[in-house]
Amino acid sequence: MELEFFVVLWCFGGGWYEAWVPDVVGVMVIASSEEEAMAEIREQLTGCLDDVDMPTLSTRQAAEEKADALLLECAPGDYPTPVSKRVVSLTVSFERLKGGR
Repeated sequence: MELEFFVVLWCFGGGWYEAWVPDVVGVMVIASSEEEAMAEIREQLTGCLDDVDMPTLSTRQAAEEKADALLLECAPGDYPTPVSKRVVSLTVSFERLKGGR
C-alpha cells in the first residue's frame, strides 16, 4: 500500500535542515542537506508506521499550517527564523498497516 505524506522542509541556515511530517508525531530529522533530510525522513516514516494504526493525513495546506504552529510552540530561542520552507509530497509504501488501509 502507498500513502502520500506532506513533508515540511525547513532551512535554518549554516547547513541546518529539518524535515517534519506534522501528521505523524515524532517524525522529524535534522540533516546537513535537503537530500539527506528527505532520504532520512522516508526511512523514518517506513520504520515507524509499519504495523501501526493509519494516521489521519492532512492536505498540503493543513500540513504547512501544523508545521508553522509547531515551530511557534517551540521554546523561545530553540529555533532561529527559518531561511526557507518548502512543502514536499512524499509517497511511501508500507507492508503492514492497521486501520483497513
